[in-house]
Amino acid sequence: MTAAKKLLLTIEDFEFQYQDTRCQYHEGEIWEAQAASPDHSFTQGTIMEVLGSHFNRKGGPKNPGGWWIGTEVAVRYANSALYAHDLAGWKRSRVPTRPNRYPVTERPDWVCEILSSNASDDLVKKKKTLFENEVPFYWIVHPSDRVVSVFQWTEKGYLSILDFDEHFVGHIPPFDAVQIAAARFFGIETDEE
Repeated sequence: MTAAKKLLLTIEDFEFQYQDTRCQYHEGEIWEAQAASPDHSFTQGTIMEVLGSHFNRKGGPKNPGGWWIGTEVAVRYANSALYAHDLAGWKRSRVPTRPNRYPVTERPDWVCEILSSNASDDLVKKKKTLFENEVPFYWIVHPSDRVVSVFQWTEKGYLSILDFDEHFVGHIPPFDAVQIAAARFFGIETDEE
């Protein structure tokens, strides 16, 4: 992301003026997202593919389903922030109809950010906002190192519950109904699933 611009816009003004852009809003600051690097883009796509194939559906005998999962969905957090998360998901049991308006105002049950040049935004500003809004799970993905950190909301702060690399095969909260080979998140084909 480029440097933040301090503007005197309300979040409502931001929504109106910037809804067709790649900008994000945090407490009066506006960021314009840079084009994604190939690592970022491919990692985002493969995570969506892996999780979507199991969970982005109603559910059935072969897949657990139960989620609405999207990329770059603009989510508004009260009057303080509006972010287009790399990936976000809502449990269908809590949000029975797929979020379809700009911005989405229903709190996600899971957010995933893929680190690039905006690491401090993802690790500090967004993490703080997600914590304040009680988003249950937050993933931070380091595509160059092929590492994923999984955080779970608690009253005292986000608790680091799992860190894994491309060699991990197992159950990953909140998508722990199936075993996942983490290599697939990074575009590495495997027979482990």
